[in-house]
Amino acid sequence: LNSVLASRDGDPDETLIVKTNSNFGAEPESRLTPEQRALLGLQAHSSSLFGYQSYQVLPRKAVAPEFWDAPDLTIERYISNAGDIFYRTYLCRNRLVISRVVDPALFKKMPPGIPRISWFMDLTRNQVVSGPSDLPLPAEIASAVPAFAAAFGADFCALDVVQDDAGRCYIIDANVTPWWGPTGHSDLIAFLATGLNGEPSVCDRPSLQLGAAGRFSLSI
Repeated sequence: LNSVLASRDGDPDETLIVKTNSNFGAEPESRLTPEQRALLGLQAHSSSLFGYQSYQVLPRKAVAPEFWDAPDLTIERYISNAGDIFYRTYLCRNRLVISRVVDPALFKKMPPGIPRISWFMDLTRNQVVSGPSDLPLPAEIASAVPAFAAAFGADFCALDVVQDDAGRCYIIDANVTPWWGPTGHSDLIAFLATGLNGEPSVCDRPSLQLGAAGRFSLSI
């Protein structure tokens, strides 16, 4: 699995992104009292970055030195592609939906109403149940998402995936409580629900070996 985790050393002109380690720019956590945070084992929320709009995209040489050691922040390589293509994937045990959108925003999201193209997969049979006829299945994503979920023991989740111009894909966010938007996506939910069919989950497969580093940078 490809990783976006950045190191302090490297090309000084490489574009990086600095963001919080907390959910959605630490906005939900900020509503908790200190006592609630302590009960949940959460660290103090960042005073340097708050809200995803405050995330910084900049060359490595411009990253503030103190950011590299801040426990509440994560620094990643900023991955993009000329087509502004972004993927959100949804997994329920043995069912996978891969949704593809074009979003020119600096911080790729799934804004309500954005046109999407989706592939619906039965992972037990390694079969595309439905999908576009004019676009090939993004095979690397179809392989990486179940492997990632199995390694982390998540048989229900949404994973965000970005792609570079060479076609390499990177999982940049894992969410075990996906938000379906103000109107929901009944077609996606109905298909994912068929994964509750008693057949084996991706988590029942042999665990993925993450390799020597075994590190992934995952935050919203």
